[in-house]
Amino acid sequence: MKDRSFLALVVIASLAIKIPIALFFLQGFGVDESLYLATARDYATTGVFGVDTEFNDFRFIAPLLAFVMSGFYTAFGDAGPLLVSPIVGSLAIIPFFYLGKLVVGQGGGRLMALLLFFNPAYFLLNTRPLTESIGLLLFSVSVLVFLLSIENKKYRFFVLPTLVMTFLARYPYGVLLAAFFVAVLIFGKKIRFLLNQNILAGVAIALVIAAPWLFYNLETYGDIFGGPLHQGGTDAGFDYQKASWYFPYLFMIAGATFPFMLYGFMKNVRERKLVYAIVGLVTIFLVQFFVFGKSVEERYILPALPFVLLLTVSGYEALVKRYKNTARYAFIALVVVNVLGAAYLTYTFSNLPRYSDADDAAVWVRDNCRSPIFGNLFTPIYNVAGFDVTTPTFDLERDAQTIADNKVNCVVVSAYESPYIDFFANETYLEKKSFGNVFVYKVS
Repeated sequence: MKDRSFLALVVIASLAIKIPIALFFLQGFGVDESLYLATARDYATTGVFGVDTEFNDFRFIAPLLAFVMSGFYTAFGDAGPLLVSPIVGSLAIIPFFYLGKLVVGQGGGRLMALLLFFNPAYFLLNTRPLTESIGLLLFSVSVLVFLLSIENKKYRFFVLPTLVMTFLARYPYGVLLAAFFVAVLIFGKKIRFLLNQNILAGVAIALVIAAPWLFYNLETYGDIFGGPLHQGGTDAGFDYQKASWYFPYLFMIAGATFPFMLYGFMKNVRERKLVYAIVGLVTIFLVQFFVFGKSVEERYILPALPFVLLLTVSGYEALVKRYKNTARYAFIALVVVNVLGAAYLTYTFSNLPRYSDADDAAVWVRDNCRSPIFGNLFTPIYNVAGFDVTTPTFDLERDAQTIADNKVNCVVVSAYESPYIDFFANETYLEKKSFGNVFVYKVS
């Protein structure tokens, strides 16, 4: 089968599985997902970017996902934004294929494509409206362009534009990508790479791409990088206890085939091969650990996946040469485990109580309460009910005053969101509705 036919088959299979899951099986959305859905809807309907209300200001978020989702909202209505992650996530199979082909060889490309398709963490993220799918698509394209440009100067024109696009999709991905570029240039002694007219032309195009966002930040925050600096104030930083979770998270992102990754890593370090893959994995992990080790989740280490899979493919090919069918059967068994893991994770998060409970409560609030609302589930309530939300302090005396000042008649509290107390345990209220571990109190 030719490369194009193979890629078309894998991408179509990915779309055919992930789109129905995203459209019909998701029962609710978390804080980040609700924020992007609300931002996309608001931009499509009002032309104003960023949720900015009396009580909440989320204009600092990376804009690209919301812009793309708003276009899909205009074209397809409420279902439109849910199509974005399955589509861009499936398209990422293409740059992964060419990365494998470039670094490992023909067979490596096809194996990279299949490993990405069946990767449990990435499969899950492809079904949810989060930045990771579009971020990894652009990240992998940028890595591919950069590696091609090292030997072929014509690709250098695209290096900085793809870097900027990755940054606009997810700020930390842009930082990680820049760190990888610098590490490769220093380690490979290729600083002269930057002294090229195509790089300079790329700078001009990158500025054109970034200009609207830079002016928006200047107008909003008084600083062209106001958005990422604002977000970095809460997300960036180092906490050893939290950052140490990136060790198990790396293996979770790698999936069940991680033993082949470990073998590939050790073998290539010893033989000084696949240097760029090793530099990429080490750089991504160290920057994530020391720069973004304050706020830690499994999905934050996802940019390591291109390098993880390159080393996995290399380890597989080396072990097959040594152990033939034994290594091949073991690898197939682990891929099957990946498939089962993808199904399990996707089903679990499609029915996660803290998401579905929050959305059920927000629907009730929409139909039974008036604005302003009061609660610690701000983005789900805003996304579903359209109400602005002022977050409780959980100091009953102070919050009672806030309720009175703002004529609040509904208070929402969730055991899933910290901090939580039974808000009116010793107080009177007109009605209490329970949605799992989300509670809505109607007050006079």
